[in-house]
Amino acid sequence: MLEAKAIEVRDNFKKFCDAAFEGEPVHISRTGNKNVVIIGVDMYDEFMELKRIYEIEAAVKRAEADIQAGRVYTAEEAREYMRKRRNG
Repeated sequence: MLEAKAIEVRDNFKKFCDAAFEGEPVHISRTGNKNVVIIGVDMYDEFMELKRIYEIEAAVKRAEADIQAGRVYTAEEAREYMRKRRNG
């Protein structure tokens, strides 16, 4: 990972964007510890896919815990619940 101060990135923006595009994240340190990272779109897409997978796995674990705890409903009970939510 490249590291640079914000002013250096400002003065050499293309260089740092090119590095991020090539797969090298750029850590930018800013005043007040308000740091950021520039990454390329491919890396961003990979992170978003991993986030989506993690969220699905977490939902499955919650569902399994609900089943183990007996918090299950018939299809008709679920439809009635959704009807009530929709109609207020």
